[in-house]
Amino acid sequence: MSDDLNYLELLKDHYDILRVLVDTLEKDITKSVNGNKSAGVRLRKTLREVGKASSAMNKTSLQHRKSLMD
Repeated sequence: MSDDLNYLELLKDHYDILRVLVDTLEKDITKSVNGNKSAGVRLRKTLREVGKASSAMNKTSLQHRKSLMD
């Protein structure tokens, strides 16, 4: 049961990170559309971070599922 709580806490942490990144994307998209080149660079960097964070969340989710099957 404590393993379930650990996985759920990890999933919540990953989700919180993704929410912050998406909020950052929204701000930088607006600035980039208005011609701010630095915002475009930040946007692309954040998109890479979103990919990494979502992969980490997916991995945690799969580990949780596997632990339930054991």
